[in-house]
Amino acid sequence: MAPLSAAAAEIRFVTPLDGAQVFGATLLEVEASGESIDRIELLVDGVLVGVARRAPFRVVHDFGESTVSHSIEAILHHDGFRRSERATISTMPLMTEQSLTIDLVEVPLRIRGPGTPSAKDLIVRENGIDQRILEIAATRGPAHFTFVVDRSLSMGEGRLQSALEAVASILPRLRAGDSASLILFNHRVDRPIDLRTGADLHAARELAPSGGTSLREALASIREERSRIIITITDGTDRSSAIDEESALRKIGTSRTTVHALTLGNDASGFLRKATRQTGGAMVRSRAPSLRTDLQALFDEIDSRHVVIYQSTNSGAGWREISVRSARRSVSTDLARTRYYAK
Repeated sequence: MAPLSAAAAEIRFVTPLDGAQVFGATLLEVEASGESIDRIELLVDGVLVGVARRAPFRVVHDFGESTVSHSIEAILHHDGFRRSERATISTMPLMTEQSLTIDLVEVPLRIRGPGTPSAKDLIVRENGIDQRILEIAATRGPAHFTFVVDRSLSMGEGRLQSALEAVASILPRLRAGDSASLILFNHRVDRPIDLRTGADLHAARELAPSGGTSLREALASIREERSRIIITITDGTDRSSAIDEESALRKIGTSRTTVHALTLGNDASGFLRKATRQTGGAMVRSRAPSLRTDLQALFDEIDSRHVVIYQSTNSGAGWREISVRSARRSVSTDLARTRYYAK
């Protein structure tokens, strides 16, 4: 769309285009030319949803499940905020007889190389098909952390208390926009505890270890979140779950879930190895005295990763295999996530 002003700067939408349909999390991207660009504001239906200050000028906005049309406006401020240009598009409503599925996939990985990595530096494939990278974030975005803590009988001798103290110690490191909950389990899975208040966590510390271990059921019980990081602390193999391993892996293997584990003792779960490897998480061997330190180190690892976001071109339910490789010799990557399950 042409700018509304004939100033020495121009702005136009790259995606979405005028008349497109939008649903769920969608990339809003514009191109701008001219000197002394101060910033670009993106508005949806008159409400500011994001600001971009340097190319590529893009933000991701979640339109939710609404099927109505929207007005999207980009305002380019330049020349020391003395001048501005505008571009506006309108999206089309999604008809009730239509269906639209958008899989926005988040891939955590480490990227090493000179400068700031861009989409041109990486090649992402899903099920052997090249994918268009929408964004490379230098750090993780807001997330919901679910701490899944084993309270079975084998978590006695101070292990359960050490695990809960480690969780309490990490809460100050949550960022703006983060949220957190605690799920305790033995042969039964307790209801999630909201960790925004300390009262419930204090009450959990009074619990005595008891019962068996239903690890698969505990992880499979976690409800969907927009971006979800699961950290489980357990000392043994699942001996009580009714749900089988494959079903549990499908439940937690979504495109925006990462599973990490701190394991105590020698009886580490093969299920946990698969869950952490497939979702891009880490599995750390720990001991009760070092749980706090190990959890802090795990958070350092989580916060230091890049996140590559792309919109899947594949359709249909099932496992989808992911591969990432460098497009330039000076850039190297360590892929964390290897696959996810699309419902």
